Amino acid sequence: MMYHKIGKVYDELSDNKEKAKEFWQKAVSTAPDSEAAQLAGDKLASLNP
Repeated sequence: MMYHKIGKVYDELSDNKEKAKEFWQKAVSTAPDSEAAQLAGDKLASLNP
């Protein structure tokens, strides 16, 4: 869950999409079946239209 939240901070507060993407990818790879991974996956999908 922490990786997803850190990615969200980078996305919303610093507008650093690359760093956000990095943390969302970590969220997915660390616990692929978790709710945080689902949320991170959704965010990653929205970055790549």
